[in-house]
Formats: sequence, C-alpha cells, structure tokens
Amino acid sequence: MLQFTFLGLLWLLALLLALTFLAPRIHCRAQPQPQISTPGSIVQPTWELNISTTPANGAGPAPERVVMHSQHVTIGRGAEAGLTIDDEFISTVHAELQQTDGKLIFEDLGSTNGSFVNGLPVQAPTSLQHGDVVRMGKTEIRVL
Repeated sequence: MLQFTFLGLLWLLALLLALTFLAPRIHCRAQPQPQISTPGSIVQPTWELNISTTPANGAGPAPERVVMHSQHVTIGRGAEAGLTIDDEFISTVHAELQQTDGKLIFEDLGSTNGSFVNGLPVQAPTSLQHGDVVRMGKTEIRVL
C-alpha cells in the first residue's frame, strides 16, 4: 500500500511540474514612465489590465494584473513586443495599446487570427472602457 501512495505522490509532483513549465507566461517589458505633474497640468490616468490565458487543458494560471504606465505598448508573442504573451495563436506583434487624451485605444496590427473587443471583431482603432474584454487567441485582457 505504501508503494501505491508513493507512486501517486510522484505522479502528482510530475503533473505539478509539467503544469508549471507548460503554463503560459506573460512578460511586460514596458518601462514605467514617470508621471510628472506641474501646476495646471493634467496627469494621464493609469490603466490596469487583467491578463489571462486559457491553455488547451482549460486549467490556466491565475490572471496577471499589469499596470500600463507608458503611453504606448505593443502586444505579441515575439521578443520585440512590449507586452509578451506566450500564446501560439497570437502574432509576433499582434496589437498595440495607446493612451491618448485619457482614453485607452486598442488596435489590431493586421494579425493572422484577429482580435475581438467584447466579442466583436476589431477592424479599426477601438476606444476601450473599464470592464471591456479584449480577446486575442486564447488570451483575454480585461480593462479594470
């Protein structure tokens, strides 16, 4: 009986290790830009994003919260993207987010599989609001 318990624990450890190494990874390389306020100036709001990727087995890691400090960030799975997401259905440089006049604008950069905001395909730069959901491949980005 002890042998079966040991084998069960060994399999559980192997499964946890596999999930750890195979889980999608999200990396943000965008450097925060200091928000400097002078008398009479308006400081741009900082947008927060909740990013989650659903792997093939459906049991993904907890969503990752990213604070967008910079005015512009590209999203993709390639090293040149400012926000790198490990999702094989996302293009190398898939889309971009831009803060303009206090608004957050999402634009698909001609990706292969496209992007969706609240279930609708993105065909032009789209202004995002709090609560909007952007879908690219298996990745979901919720604007907080």
